[in-house]
Amino acid sequence: MNQTALPLSPAFKQMLHKYVEDFIVRVTSSSTSQVPIPIDAAFSLACKDLNIWFKTSFGHGSLAEIPWLACFAPGQSAQLEGVYPVLLYQRATSTASVN
Repeated sequence: MNQTALPLSPAFKQMLHKYVEDFIVRVTSSSTSQVPIPIDAAFSLACKDLNIWFKTSFGHGSLAEIPWLACFAPGQSAQLEGVYPVLLYQRATSTASVN
């Protein structure tokens, strides 16, 4: 089935920009917080409308060397194999990559 993606609204782009910016600020700071980046209600609703969801991870029990931010489709998660976009930040080299 060939589907054409709908264009993202300027409001969604602005909310996504803030979410990614919050992630970058956290990983480039001296923060040792492992709490995921919060998703505000408007962004959550916009993601629900697009049938996607986002998650960040900064570690579990100890600070991750490579924190990440990922975008998932229904049925996907970081615990399952799959193909989904992820932003990785390598603390040792202060570099980011999209995979």
